Amino acid sequence: MRKKTVTQNEIPSRAEDVPVTQKMLYLVRDELKSDIRATNSNLESLEHKMDARFDKMTSEIHRLAILVEEQNAKNNIVLDGLSSLFHRQDRVENQVTEFGKTLTSLKR
Repeated sequence: MRKKTVTQNEIPSRAEDVPVTQKMLYLVRDELKSDIRATNSNLESLEHKMDARFDKMTSEIHRLAILVEEQNAKNNIVLDGLSSLFHRQDRVENQVTEFGKTLTSLKR
């Protein structure tokens, strides 16, 4: 196929009709490569930031897990104390009931 020549007044409608030099192509290529490198650098920077945030989040989760374990241990101590208090209260109530029955039987 014969290539069309572009005159000064005519604007090319296809990319193949645009005249470029090898230097122009290399400049565009270098600019694109630079943009790609910059984008890769930005992505690596973002990845490092995200890693730091995940590490911070992980340490916070571990800290909360320790706090939960400590609270569970304290809860067990309180539950044991309350359980023994309720048993003692039941024993005292039984003794009061028995004492009341004894008083009632002595009155007769």
